[in-house]
Amino acid sequence: MSPGGVTGQFWNGTANMNGVLIDPSGYVGAQRSDGSPLHLSKAMGFTNNELIIFSVNNSAIGDVTTNGTSVSYNITSDERLKENIRPSAKGLNEVMKIQVRDYNFKSKPGKNETGFIAQELYRILPDFVHPGGEDPAKEPWTVDYGRVTPLLTRAIQEQQVEIGRQDARLKAIEAENAKLKARTNRLATLEHRTQALETENAELKAQNNRLATLEAQMKALQKSVSSQQNASAGIRPVALNQ
Repeated sequence: MSPGGVTGQFWNGTANMNGVLIDPSGYVGAQRSDGSPLHLSKAMGFTNNELIIFSVNNSAIGDVTTNGTSVSYNITSDERLKENIRPSAKGLNEVMKIQVRDYNFKSKPGKNETGFIAQELYRILPDFVHPGGEDPAKEPWTVDYGRVTPLLTRAIQEQQVEIGRQDARLKAIEAENAKLKARTNRLATLEHRTQALETENAELKAQNNRLATLEAQMKALQKSVSSQQNASAGIRPVALNQ
């Protein structure tokens, strides 16, 4: 549907004018240069919140829904559709290997972006990447960024477990440090008491030395007095006789 005389394709943006193509083989192409080529809307008071449904062989695999103020992009994740459920073997180890790059697309010079390089991510997480063909313009390698979210969640959980372990170790070290500090304080008190006792002992020793000196002096004095008394006792009888 277009004014006519169209060259190029609506579905890949190469047409020479805006328009819509509904192909009987099963696809729709639209090109609009001055606005969005696809508008999906709900009337006031809508009762079903689905805007788009994705299905394969009559099995829903995802949808786009609205609550009236925002849009949610949903992937089927019903437990009833799954089996062999177990903790993921992927986690922090894989996340640490992922290269996060700054770059710009060749078609957008100067517009810097941050993300992954599909070929690099494929070497680490091939399930997250859809390999392309020879022509990057028509069949580029693509990355499902949404699939990285569970991996990041797992990595954060592993980090939190390790942080918990480190926190427990830190608390144990702090408790041991508190015990050592208390013991050090007790030892310091004992050392202070020991120094005080040593000082008191030195004073007592000095006092004992002084007492010993006095005792020696007293004994010498007593000996001198005794000698003088003996000498006096011998002189008196002679004097009397004389």
